[in-house]
Amino acid sequence: AGLSATGNYPDDLINVYGIGEVYQRRLYEAGICTWSQIAQMSAADLEKITEAIDAANVEDWASEARKLAEANGRVGAHYDGPLPDRLTFLPGIGEGAQELLRQHGIVTFRQFVDANREALQATLKAGGSRADVAEAIAAAKKLLEKSA
Repeated sequence: AGLSATGNYPDDLINVYGIGEVYQRRLYEAGICTWSQIAQMSAADLEKITEAIDAANVEDWASEARKLAEANGRVGAHYDGPLPDRLTFLPGIGEGAQELLRQHGIVTFRQFVDANREALQATLKAGGSRADVAEAIAAAKKLLEKSA
């Protein structure tokens, strides 16, 4: 059996045009972790939080985030867990696998390392991922050691 799904997970904010890794990190650090939250914010607040440059199209973020929330059944979604790591830094974990893991409550390298290996493998395999879980866990452990 795989991992069980949870509704309490962060959205991949870089799916909003103009938000990249740096702005996503700043939003996460400010507690803005879902498209639904961005959809309710003013361009001025988003600009202040992200320290966005003029070319970032901040005025469009709220409407884009609203569309993403609606299209993905995430209207009203909120996340109150640990600050997410970029799981795509792990070998074999692409955007799709990262999203799948997030939906199952795995958002940090620590959670990835601590998860039941068989459940992790089953969940990723069911989602079409061919990631080598042992290799990805080893990489996550290295990243954790570096940050310690």
